[in-house]
Amino acid sequence: MPLDPETPTAAQRALAGGVFLVVGLALVPIARTLVARIAPRAEDERVPSPWEATDVAAVILGAFLCMWSAALVLGAVGDLSILVQLLGSIATLAGAVLLAMALVRRAGARVRDVFALEPAGSGRAALAGAVAYLLLLPGFLGAAALWPLVFQGVGVEIAEQPVVGAMRALAEDQRPTALFLGVIVGPLCEELFFRGFLQRALQRWLAPSGAIHVASLAFAGLHGLDAFLPIFLLSLLLGSVAHATGRLSASFAVHALFNAQTFFFLWAAPEAGRFLEGAPPGLWSRCGGG
Repeated sequence: MPLDPETPTAAQRALAGGVFLVVGLALVPIARTLVARIAPRAEDERVPSPWEATDVAAVILGAFLCMWSAALVLGAVGDLSILVQLLGSIATLAGAVLLAMALVRRAGARVRDVFALEPAGSGRAALAGAVAYLLLLPGFLGAAALWPLVFQGVGVEIAEQPVVGAMRALAEDQRPTALFLGVIVGPLCEELFFRGFLQRALQRWLAPSGAIHVASLAFAGLHGLDAFLPIFLLSLLLGSVAHATGRLSASFAVHALFNAQTFFFLWAAPEAGRFLEGAPPGLWSRCGGG
């Protein structure tokens, strides 16, 4: 079956996506080994979660209330720029993280230990995360190609996320701010909440793998059904490298790389993913940056 990069059929995209996904899955053991060698984690570094069930409920409820309040305010104000909306989302997560940190201090534990923010070894952990992501990139490409076909197969059309269109249309003088928020500040807040707080809190009742999967379901669900599978797989990697290295810098490095790549395809190479998705604006448009 000849492959036409200009007008790929669903079958061609399925074939390419399937090959990429299988390759990515086959590379998982190698990625796991490399992470362990680059940034090994000592058993005595494992800090138990200080959060009780009521603490977890309070932080999550607080985050939802902040999101609901922000949505009401933004809806009342009207048409706000995408940067203001992004700041509102970041502020919501930051508030929840600060509450979680306050509860850590109340329990007599150190925030640095609980949130895996120990400076020593963070550089190696970040390198390990980046290496794992680059090695497993084919798998994410495959997931990005296959997920829209699932909806197409049941007759459901996936609309582009509004944030993606707004980011693509962003004026050039505003793009550095968007990059800073989307590649540095946003991923940091999301990693502090989902890996530093939620995943660590869940390990009080679940095995590490269970905590990683539950936190990943929450993370992917927050990003919407249209990007669920690619974001869920990304989150599995985020949680895995954070746990394996014992450093949040590992998952932050992966998250920052993914978002930087998203901006690249949005602004610099909008046609780069045409073969895998079958249409512009690019490979990661439906993921919207984790």
